[in-house]
Formats: sequence, structure tokens, C-alpha cells
Amino acid sequence: MRIILPIILFVFFLSNSFSQGGVNVISIPIDSIDKNYLNKEVKIDLLNTKKVSTDSLVIKNRFWTSYTEVLIDNKIVDVIEYNGRGTDYWYYDKAYVELHNYQNNVVFRVYKCVIKEINEDSIKFQWTLKPYNQKDVVTNNIKLEDVCISKSLISSLLIRK
Repeated sequence: MRIILPIILFVFFLSNSFSQGGVNVISIPIDSIDKNYLNKEVKIDLLNTKKVSTDSLVIKNRFWTSYTEVLIDNKIVDVIEYNGRGTDYWYYDKAYVELHNYQNNVVFRVYKCVIKEINEDSIKFQWTLKPYNQKDVVTNNIKLEDVCISKSLISSLLIRK
């Protein structure tokens, strides 16, 4: 009996010390988005529509990254979306979208994304952009009021639980 009780306690504490990771995201399929989601802050899960070389060491999270192009301010902008997931987790705060050629020499991250309008074939967002990873470039946050993205480029929208 002396040996069984410590083994049971050890197994009990061991089983409670490991977890499956964290999931604080609800994924809403693009076809399920309706007017109830207006003015909600979301993250966009984009479809991969652009072929990118995968032999580069610069590409992070290659398996959970989507590449596409979006028309912003009458200019085609390269958009890279990092899903924020790993082998056993999916975190809202780890997911982000980057704009790589919106302005010269500056990479912007979409800091905040709010649904403003839902149409039959597109969704209009308000984006707050923050400069990220630039050197010798001084720029402020930018608020884009009318970023219209075709539903055909979006897999789902992510909302924090």
C-alpha cells in the first residue's frame, strides 16, 4: 500500500501537468457570415492563391501561411497571412496579416480588422495597420476605411472566444 499511493499521486499530478495546448478561436465559414458580425473585430483566414517559392529561409510557418493579392487603394498589394497555429494549438493573438508592398521599404501588419459591410460576393473591412520590421523608415499607424476583399479569397473569419 505504501508504494501504490505514491504511484497514484504521481500519475494524478502528471496527468494534470500536460495539456493539449490552447484554443481561443472560433472559426466561422465565409458562407455563414451575416449582418450579426458587423462591427466585430476579426482575423481573416485567407486562401492561398499565389504560388511562392518554398526554398527560402525567410518564409516562416510555411505550412500555415497563405499568400494572395488584394486590391487596396487601387494598387495590387501582396498579402501574407500567418494562421497562428501549430501542431496542437490555434491562438487568435498569434494570427496576423502582413502587407508587403503597400508602401516602399515598409512591411505593415494588420493590427485591427473590423467588419464594416457584408455583400453577396465581398466583405468590406476597416484595417488599422502598424509598421513592422522596417529600418530607417518613420511612419505612423494607418487606418484604411474601405478594404474590400472578395469572399473567394477568404476561407473563414476568426473571432476570439
